[in-house]
Amino acid sequence: MAQDIVGSVNRLATQDAATSVVINLATNYFAYRGAGLVPLTVDSISSGDPTLFSRSIPGALFLCAVLGTIGWFKFRRRGRSLPGADVALLERPYFFAGLRIVAFYTLFVFGLLVTLGVLLQAFAGSLSVPASAAIAIATAIAGASAWFITAATMRAQLRAG
Repeated sequence: MAQDIVGSVNRLATQDAATSVVINLATNYFAYRGAGLVPLTVDSISSGDPTLFSRSIPGALFLCAVLGTIGWFKFRRRGRSLPGADVALLERPYFFAGLRIVAFYTLFVFGLLVTLGVLLQAFAGSLSVPASAAIAIATAIAGASAWFITAATMRAQLRAG
């Protein structure tokens, strides 16, 4: 019973993550093609130089929030047919239950990525990578973020509160 729900959540989250990977791969390709070295971090936190984290990650997280919202509505429909799913919880309105959940997980991932970026900058200083590596890193972060936000949103739909 619970495995059906977990399997359905994982399948839907993987589909949304694949969508995010495709969109972010194209976006990052056009953003970084022809660039030599792309800075991951710079040695000063108040630097005005654009880095991978400051250029690519905010847009990727916005897309993740959109995909989390789509996941809310997709799971709302599919979750009704799953054994053991509480239909009353799935019937909650998007405003403000769904919006609160999607915003919470998006801000959680944003905070986590900012913390990791600051720690990377603190311990490694300035780091630059080739454009192909920057595209791969940004796309991987976007895909993992989309999977987590979508899966967490769907699981939260089945919890009261």
